[in-house]
Amino acid sequence: MKNLIQKCSILIVTVFLGNPVFAQTDSTLKKNEENATKAARSTMGLEAISNSQTGGLYSATLMPFDDRYQGVKNSYYMNTSWMRAELYGKSGSLMTSTALVKFDAVNKELVMQKPNNDSAAVYPDRFRIIDDKSGRTYDFITFRSNPESKIQIPNNYVQLIYGGKMKLIKNVSKEFVPANYKDAYSPNITYDIFEDNSQYFLVDENNFVQKIKLSKNAILKILKGKKSEIESFLKSNQFSLDNEFEVASTLKFYEGN
Repeated sequence: MKNLIQKCSILIVTVFLGNPVFAQTDSTLKKNEENATKAARSTMGLEAISNSQTGGLYSATLMPFDDRYQGVKNSYYMNTSWMRAELYGKSGSLMTSTALVKFDAVNKELVMQKPNNDSAAVYPDRFRIIDDKSGRTYDFITFRSNPESKIQIPNNYVQLIYGGKMKLIKNVSKEFVPANYKDAYSPNITYDIFEDNSQYFLVDENNFVQKIKLSKNAILKILKGKKSEIESFLKSNQFSLDNEFEVASTLKFYEGN
């Protein structure tokens, strides 16, 4: 029954998305990661030193090499385990609610598990990732900045934290940073890492964008019109505005009062 549901989900997604472009399979991404790791390691001087190179200083069985490299930390995925997702088409219609997905935060793609346990990228108009264990949800929309906005976000999926007249969005993003410990003045980082470099933006009704930090000072500078009311709201709720929930709640209060 489980396999039948998964097969039906794939069929539904194929019908509504047209032909989902399987741009990069999960195995391809892993291969790219392995190649990046090999390239980093090749610059670290891991070649053994032979007897002839050292004038017989080392025995044939004792060859020094640099073994400090510790592999790759973190993942290019936002969620490292498969989670259920609801996928929606451009008309707003629900295509499936049983897809198992991960969000590739490097390539900004939604990767869906296939019945054969491989995976491929699919492109719904918007989607909601659901952590059934905690009940938390992650809403993603297709976003395009106003062409006249001074700040432009590349056309891709962004996480919608708050969606009122204003929008609070998160450009979920990671970048690959190779190990760096070879040179004398290197920072002695002995591992490759996928580092989170996500950013938050506030979007007005006309899709003009401004970058923000999740902090009390930054938010109050933007919400100037009702400063005293907002400060009372923050005090009564003991909000410091350093997290997504508190900022979204404050924006909702601001627009509703």
